[in-house]
Amino acid sequence: MSELTRTTTLLLEGLLDPNNREAWRTLHDRCRPMLMAYGRRRGLQDADAEDAAQEALADFARAYQAGQYERERGPLRHWLAGFAARRVAKVGSARRAPGLDHPDKTQVLAGAADTDSGSLDQVWEEEWERHVLQMCLSQVRMEADPKHVEAFEMYALGGCSVAETAQAVGVSENVVYIAKTRILSRLRALREELEALW
Repeated sequence: MSELTRTTTLLLEGLLDPNNREAWRTLHDRCRPMLMAYGRRRGLQDADAEDAAQEALADFARAYQAGQYERERGPLRHWLAGFAARRVAKVGSARRAPGLDHPDKTQVLAGAADTDSGSLDQVWEEEWERHVLQMCLSQVRMEADPKHVEAFEMYALGGCSVAETAQAVGVSENVVYIAKTRILSRLRALREELEALW
């Protein structure tokens, strides 16, 4: 079990205790950026996206503590998506004056409809994938050789050539290929662990 999986498991267990402020802080720190990005992409301004993120997290934590989550109905991340979509729609509609045709109105409301009907919207999926990648990369940065991580990020994520990467990092081209293979493999394993929990 990785440190990422262990801390995620502890987080979810900690959320069951309404007095566990550390679990709430961890949930907030991990999920708030993703929820805010989701809200912004659904048409909210920064302050409104912040409000929607805070309210969605609070709703999620209360419902989770109350034992309302049922694993057989779907992954926890889909359940969180429902809270996020509803809050984004609610905050978005509350901020618009009646009769004002806001250009992002259909975007904001589409998120709630997509999630409520059981099919997650593409925006949520993209933000979730970004969020998971960042969490997994953070774990890999703690585990792997820093030069290997730098080579991976330049080559696999940054689009640099093998030669450019090798020269910039100060390793052989073979090391760049090895770093990419090993880190991709580790990222996939970490992602699977997270998907099993969320």
